[in-house]
Amino acid sequence: MKQIYLILLLLLSACATPLQPREEFQDARQEFVLRLVWKDYPSAAFFVNEELREDFLSKFDQGSELRIIEMRPEKAEFQGENNSRVMTWSSLDYYRLPSTRIKTFRLRQDWELTAQGWKIVTPFPDLP
Repeated sequence: MKQIYLILLLLLSACATPLQPREEFQDARQEFVLRLVWKDYPSAAFFVNEELREDFLSKFDQGSELRIIEMRPEKAEFQGENNSRVMTWSSLDYYRLPSTRIKTFRLRQDWELTAQGWKIVTPFPDLP
């Protein structure tokens, strides 16, 4: 009986397919956006390349009055071998306190698939 369960387990695990780079990217991008909107900037910084991380976090430091409301994906172009690079465009809605006037900024980001997962490899812009 144990052999039957072992064979069944092996067959079922063989049917499981790992996520493809495109699916992994969509998940990473969605998580990054959620972290920005929820003001969880240290967690959002996880998706930023290590060399750019400090600069990214400085844009959202304790004294920052910047609030991200929404980030809507517009376009994603996969490039490179095995779709390991993506150029993205999004509309970013935000405001800066004390103003409540919502502004929209068209954001372009490049992502790369690394050993640590998908990472943003372009600096986060200074929003006007």
